[in-house]
Parts: sequence; structure tokens; C-alpha cells
Amino acid sequence: MKKNTTDQNLRQSIKEHSTEYSLNSQQLCELHCLLDKGKQNPKNSKHALIPHTVKTPTKMGYAKNPSHDETKSNAFSSITLFIVSPWVKGMIAACFTLLLVLALPNLNNSNSTIYKAIANEVIANHLKLKPLDIKTANFSEASQYFSLLSFKPSESTFVKDSSPKLQLLGGRYCSIKGVEASQFRYKTNTQGIATLYQVPYTDSSFGTIPNVEQPPIKLIEKGLKVSMWQENGLMMVLVETAP
Repeated sequence: MKKNTTDQNLRQSIKEHSTEYSLNSQQLCELHCLLDKGKQNPKNSKHALIPHTVKTPTKMGYAKNPSHDETKSNAFSSITLFIVSPWVKGMIAACFTLLLVLALPNLNNSNSTIYKAIANEVIANHLKLKPLDIKTANFSEASQYFSLLSFKPSESTFVKDSSPKLQLLGGRYCSIKGVEASQFRYKTNTQGIATLYQVPYTDSSFGTIPNVEQPPIKLIEKGLKVSMWQENGLMMVLVETAP
């Protein structure tokens, strides 16, 4: 009898609890409306997921761990600050300047080596005084003779305007550093001999050669003066007795 009474009390308590927390028809309708609205606009829904932050214990209490966006933003700000820092700009400029200073001597030494090699080659050729392939005092006539070349020889304004004047004697085929070239032989006012060499110019083969409007490169070797310049796409080298 006592057991039956206990069961009845338990059932009554469950019934009262469910009744207390149950929803009436109006409340159920409102709940369904809210759920439908949340599905259509998940961003505005009260049931949308909200990112949470994790607190990290510190000496002063708890501190929020930065979110992924905050971490990325802070990293980007640090990188930007590092790049635009005046100190960093100064260091970069100093490095470039140092590299330039270190490279220039090597570049000058490389060009000097090429200039000297060219000078020695044309001087050796000049001193041999091999027979001319064509003898003429007319440059146009001499130029037409070099039909086997891949370029057409050009009358140099540097030689034409030289003082004292040089008198053309003729020309012959030759080469400079293995590249086909032409040479023109001149007589000086002191009855000496001057030789003009012409070859297609490339800086990879002959280094940096100034244009005719600029002062030519000059070297003195074996008592002879060698002048180098570029004109009309050709490197020109004049060998004459040093003053």
C-alpha cells in the first residue's frame, strides 16, 4: 500500500513539472516563427553561432587570446612598420651603395683588361705593315671594296676632322678579337703611318666604349697612341705615333 502511494506521488510530481515548463499553442507558434526566420537570415538570427574568445591566465588575471584576424592584422602592421622604417630604408640604401662601390672597381678592371688587349692586338697588326688590298686616296672607293664584310665601313668624323690632317693610302681586311674588321692606312704630315680599324661594336666583346661625341679612350703602348671610340654602330681604333 505504501509503495502504491509513493508511485502516485512520483507520477503527480512529473505531471506538474511537465505542465509548468510546457509551451502553450501560442508560444509554440512563436518558436516556429523564430526558427524559420533564423533559417532565412542566419546572420541576424539569435541562434547564429557567435565566436567566443578564450581567456589565458596571466599574472594580472585573465587576458583574451587574440582572434585569427587580430593576429594577422598585428603581424601585417609589424611587417609594414619594419619595411617603412627609416632605419631599414637607410640600411637598404647603404647596402646598395656598398655593392655599387665594390662592383665598380671590378667593372673598371674588366674594361681596362679588354682595352689593353685590343691595343696590343691592333699595335701588332699596325707594326707588320702588311700589303694593302686596295690602294686609293678616296674613302668611298675603299669602302666599296669591303663587300665581303657583314657591315659597311664608315668614314669617321673623328679622323676626318683630326689635326693635322691624315691622308688615306688604302685598306685591307683584318680582324679584332676574332671578329671580322677593316683597316685603313693613312700617312701623317710627318710621313709617319696611322692605321684606323673598324669592327661592329658590342659591349660584350669590347667593353664599354664611349660615343664619338665623348672623349675617346686613349692608351700609350710601345711608343704608339691608341684611341678607341664608337661611331655609326662601329668600334673604331686609331693607332698613330705618340706625341
